Amino acid sequence: MRGKASCAAVSRRFREKSSAYAQRSRRRGLGIRRIAGETLLLVQFLVISAAATQSGSVDFAELTQALRAFQEKPSAETAASVRALLPREGQLKFDDSAQARAAREALDDGLPTLEAQVEAVDRDAIRLGFQLLAVADAPISKSLNAILGRLITTDARVFLEELLRWRTELKPRTLGQLVGTLGKEYVEQDHEAVCEEIQRRIDALLAVNEAALTEARDECVNELRQRRPRCG
Repeated sequence: MRGKASCAAVSRRFREKSSAYAQRSRRRGLGIRRIAGETLLLVQFLVISAAATQSGSVDFAELTQALRAFQEKPSAETAASVRALLPREGQLKFDDSAQARAAREALDDGLPTLEAQVEAVDRDAIRLGFQLLAVADAPISKSLNAILGRLITTDARVFLEELLRWRTELKPRTLGQLVGTLGKEYVEQDHEAVCEEIQRRIDALLAVNEAALTEARDECVNELRQRRPRCG
């Protein structure tokens, strides 16, 4: 009898342990499925967000906030925040909505700050300028061309390095506009002043001798020389 009782007790303990193990396994299974489900939702959200950014869709309210933050305090962080909201493909298209108009106004207001940072050879601001140029239409693109083009006489090496980072993103036939747009201050200048500025840019570029930059340098110089056929 003691043997039968002992066997019954062992069997009962085995069933209890098996039941507990099964419950733990079910809980783990539910936890794994929950984590997998949350991960899938996150991936789907990221894919949808990336697709929206690539297609040119922009959250204008967030862009306005990011642009105002950059204008108030230009830094690597605020520049990166603006860049993260810009479309990866296509153009930055402002519609007639109030939010789009606010974003366009914030962009216009932020250009002087961007210009000052580019003049100070702030790499983050320069990269923001090139990314904006890749997606912006006129007249914003014209202002950006003037801002970035002036970097040639400030630091031609940095200009060429950052140009190479964004060259494939820029629209066709924009190199001449980038290096040759002199800005509003030259609109009423005489012919000689324009020619002198173009020559200063050519001389600054030709002073860069790094092998990795020579091809881009020569392309820029060629574009500038085509823009001054009457300079002699």
